[in-house]
Amino acid sequence: MPVPPIVVDFEKFCEAQDQSTQAILVQADQAGWKTSAVGAPKDFDPATQRLKDSDQGLLRLAITSTRSAGEQRQTCGLTSTSGVPGIVAAMQTALGFKPALNMGTAATFYAVRTGNAWQSGAGLNPSEFATAKAKGQFYSIVASTMETGAAIYALHVMPAKAP
Repeated sequence: MPVPPIVVDFEKFCEAQDQSTQAILVQADQAGWKTSAVGAPKDFDPATQRLKDSDQGLLRLAITSTRSAGEQRQTCGLTSTSGVPGIVAAMQTALGFKPALNMGTAATFYAVRTGNAWQSGAGLNPSEFATAKAKGQFYSIVASTMETGAAIYALHVMPAKAP
């Protein structure tokens, strides 16, 4: 089964460690993503989002970053305007491990990324979890699909950067 474009683009834009929101948007611009499109959602914000046509409908890349409690939390996600059958299995294959919570058409993965390798973070003890966050290696990834659309979102937790 071919890898769905939403998963390919998620891997390209949302899995990179230590990339600023702006750097990800520049990378999307260079890859041909647009700051406007026919049929763009009313809530589309070109300051934090990009659009691309695909065989899964209109894809939207959205990136935000917040800082609190000594942590930087970057949310990077992709949505499509059509369903993506097999999105959970495709993400499981891409990450190389089973989700912590699998509801069939939606799943949550707790992941630790070191270099280019992923490992499950579902079994981390509190000390290991704190270390992964402090090193900027912890991600919580949600993948879901329905008839009207699909989404993959990653919350990347890392140490706060200087203001």
